[in-house]
Amino acid sequence: MVGSKNVFIFCIFFAVLPDTALAKFFVFPTSGSSSHHYSSSYSGTFRSIDGRIFDVRRFYESRKLELNVKGIAFWQVAKFTTLKIPWSFDNGYKSDLFNTNPVLQLGAFLVVKRSNLLIEFGANNLLQIGGRVSERACVDSLSREFHCGTGLPWVDRPPANIDNQKKFLVRVTFSF
Repeated sequence: MVGSKNVFIFCIFFAVLPDTALAKFFVFPTSGSSSHHYSSSYSGTFRSIDGRIFDVRRFYESRKLELNVKGIAFWQVAKFTTLKIPWSFDNGYKSDLFNTNPVLQLGAFLVVKRSNLLIEFGANNLLQIGGRVSERACVDSLSREFHCGTGLPWVDRPPANIDNQKKFLVRVTFSF
């Protein structure tokens, strides 16, 4: 894996090297882990209305390889113009009650460099492929459905917490 320090150094060289010294396309992984990041599963412990504590963690334990990789791709589309594509892949999550499909997220930033001026604008997570989250209800002895992660009635359950926020950026840098 390429560390974020190496990507930072590359970006510095990218900004100061002459355009003829650059290749047309680069892909750099910047971080990765053996954990799921796209959505948040529940702990599986909750306190009921009558004060009893329930532990149903076994229904939320992952039964699938967890993998998350993020990176950046650069494509020089013209002499002074580069397309920067931040990407993220998450292998998903699978348990008895909470499932997330694998997801690929792509952003797009246009970077224009002219002598002492650098302009960058774009957004993260513009395109998302996959990432569907599904949950199953638990049922009590009276056949009522409830959310095992929170103890709430199924109809009152919170929406799934997913990381698909779009972040827009406009950056102008002057060099002296």
